[in-house]
Amino acid sequence: MPFRKFRRFRWFRSTRRHTLLSAGENHADFCERESPKLPGNDDDAATIPPDRLRLQTYILGIKLKFHNIMTDGVIHIRHFGAQLRVRDGMFSLFLPDLSGNNDHKTHAFAAAHIQTVLLHPQTSFSTDAALLAEKEGVTCIIINEQGEPKIFLAGMHAPGALEVWKRQLELHGTPRGLAYARDWLLLKLQHKLEWLPKLRSYRRDQPDALRAIGACSDILLRTRNMIKQQPLTDVEEAAKVIRGHEGFGQKAWFTMLNYLLPPRYKFDGRSRQPSQDLFNAMLNYSYGILYNWVETALWEANVNPYFGFMHQGERGNKALLYDFIEPYRPWMDRAVFKLCTAKEVMPYHSEPLAEGGVWLTKEGKKLVADNVYDEFKKQQIEIGGKQWSLKSSIHHYARHLSADLKNALRMR
Repeated sequence: MPFRKFRRFRWFRSTRRHTLLSAGENHADFCERESPKLPGNDDDAATIPPDRLRLQTYILGIKLKFHNIMTDGVIHIRHFGAQLRVRDGMFSLFLPDLSGNNDHKTHAFAAAHIQTVLLHPQTSFSTDAALLAEKEGVTCIIINEQGEPKIFLAGMHAPGALEVWKRQLELHGTPRGLAYARDWLLLKLQHKLEWLPKLRSYRRDQPDALRAIGACSDILLRTRNMIKQQPLTDVEEAAKVIRGHEGFGQKAWFTMLNYLLPPRYKFDGRSRQPSQDLFNAMLNYSYGILYNWVETALWEANVNPYFGFMHQGERGNKALLYDFIEPYRPWMDRAVFKLCTAKEVMPYHSEPLAEGGVWLTKEGKKLVADNVYDEFKKQQIEIGGKQWSLKSSIHHYARHLSADLKNALRMR
């Protein structure tokens, strides 16, 4: 086979080895500078800092085709029977050919370029691979059938993630920590406000609907201003006030959505465990999908979902997950709302519960999941002059949070 000149297959960034933030920039500044811009937004896109480090991977002069095995320093091992081992001091991933043609594949990865390994069911890794991961500070996480992180593997020495976790614990109950949670709520309000012009454009001949959207917009803008202006010196009091403002805006948001829905999908406020209506059942199920995505993104970035900044961290409570997930909730609201306004949801998609409330049927869950996955895969947003899918942007922000926490710890 003639030698072909290799080309770079893609850029990826290693947050374990290199910072992704500009010099002196913290995560809050980064969020403001590179907040997602939906198509049609007239704001100028933020430019990528010229000093940002990039890493190109070449092996044997041949362009690698990872097929989603590796993205941004994270190895996803999903293939049935896949085996992660060590060969010549590198990770070696063996992918068996299940068709019977013996067309097995092997991929090699330099440990210095890996941050996290995700092992899905029906895969395996050797003790040599575990020892190499421990030596290089690579995080290994075992995922269950539902895609939920379940086991975090660490060696006898402190894992690379420990410095991030240490910083998370230090920030809990501090103004700086609360500032993270506040900024995520502000980003959530921004995403809601960005969607309102499109809602107006579809209802230009509906004056009552336009008034409802306008009233919601006014409340969301006031809520955003009040949260921005809230002093953070007294952390406990500030957190209480911020939650109150956000709850007021949240009520106005769902009141507007309810007003705009077709009659058969209307709901009387938010309800959970159990959902009292079809809309809430779909929304709660979509939030469950989002929780899974966000938790996986945090673990991949070596950020511990249990060590939060504003939500309480009682035993078993994933406090940071509840903080970090806030900016992405409006995207789920929009996906479910579009399903209802398109009248794709039918009576057989839900069933009543004996104890009261509504539960999605198997067909209903599939309908919601398929639409949510499609929305998050196809919808593109702009971050730093680059187009990202909604789902990949979650991982992008998680990595930047991890880098910011590490930088803050080292600069003290």
